[in-house]
Amino acid sequence: MTNQTNKIITRIKKSIPPAGGVIPTTQTNTIKKAFEKANSSPTSSGLEVLNSIKATISAANCVGLELTTNETSRVVREKLREIKTGFPFPSMYKGVSFNPQTYTLNRGKGEWIVLLDFFSLIRSLLQASTKQKASPPRFSILDAGLYWIVNLLGDQGIKLTASTPEKAAQQLLTVLLNSLASQQFDLVIECNRVRNAYLQAIAQQFPANSTPPVFTLKDIWNDPEFLPFLAKALDFFCKKDKKNQWKVINPVNYERYMPYSPWVTPLVTAEQIFVGQKLGVYGILSPTAEAGWNKAIDQFSRFTKTPTFIAWMYTRKLGKTLSYQTVPYFSDNANIIEQKLNQAQMLDPTANQLIINLISPFISKSKAQTVQKNLQKNNLKAVAKFIADFLTPIEKQAKEILISEPIITPTPLNQIGWLSQFPPGIC
Repeated sequence: MTNQTNKIITRIKKSIPPAGGVIPTTQTNTIKKAFEKANSSPTSSGLEVLNSIKATISAANCVGLELTTNETSRVVREKLREIKTGFPFPSMYKGVSFNPQTYTLNRGKGEWIVLLDFFSLIRSLLQASTKQKASPPRFSILDAGLYWIVNLLGDQGIKLTASTPEKAAQQLLTVLLNSLASQQFDLVIECNRVRNAYLQAIAQQFPANSTPPVFTLKDIWNDPEFLPFLAKALDFFCKKDKKNQWKVINPVNYERYMPYSPWVTPLVTAEQIFVGQKLGVYGILSPTAEAGWNKAIDQFSRFTKTPTFIAWMYTRKLGKTLSYQTVPYFSDNANIIEQKLNQAQMLDPTANQLIINLISPFISKSKAQTVQKNLQKNNLKAVAKFIADFLTPIEKQAKEILISEPIITPTPLNQIGWLSQFPPGIC
């Protein structure tokens, strides 16, 4: 390699920092191979790749997310794909997990402002692409809350005895879909419905030509094209025991509020590869705490001979010091928000700035400047009113969705796939 090529690859390697204990793989040879496979030279297109990566990292920082990835060469691969085909970078989706705090019998229904973070990142990246005169990236949101039912079913609730992976996959899907109608899970279903309503309400704050689609696990489980992927996942991650029952071998160990069921491993890996093939999206955004899934998904990608995923992983600056109760809810009025801002300021002097950063990508530059001045003057009453004025319409929209949609409206994945093939605004 020439000195110039060496320098640009070194700069690319340094452009994605570690976060939350995750250090991206940044081998020079794999980055160089990504350029070679694209028939492109680092000296000719490397700077464009570098600037795109920096813009992505910067956009995340602007909304309070420290961003990293699993392997730098995959980011290079996707950027070079955009240069060649015009399809935008970074394409990614975010799986939004179940949160038992969304709906409890004691507190009722509500969501916290941190749910904005991925949507704020989308807005920030869209603004960055406009400044660079680049193709706008495409995003979607998966409401993944129904994995909670898989956890609650456990080994006793899921017993597969079918003779083939295909039949076992159908058996598993039947168990899951039947469980959605069980009174045993009514509270979980309602909690998931509430969070979904907020996801939809936030998505509606986007212009029509850049609204991120929100779909659910139920949409995936009901899609006939998902079944072959789940069958392959069972074939790869499971084997039969002496009782002729399917068992997950070496499941991913993960805990969020409770230990995850082993059955989540084949379901999640099948989900990601299916979404990649169906929607043409090969990036996923997830917390660094979920980095343990990357190996399993890479293994399954190689097994299915499908493109490997870019795992964009983040840590939230806002969640490091504040409790769930200290962060504003969409339903909070200005007085309650002011109280929370005072509490947050005592716990973390940067917290209120981080809260404002979540909202800033949605508002005009003049409004952002005004709220910044009030924050600098410590006029928390004015800041609280600004936050409440932004959150109240989203709260109202979520309530309207909950009233008008007693069940979550299905989202045809074929429609998402078709729309994702075109830059926003031209269809």
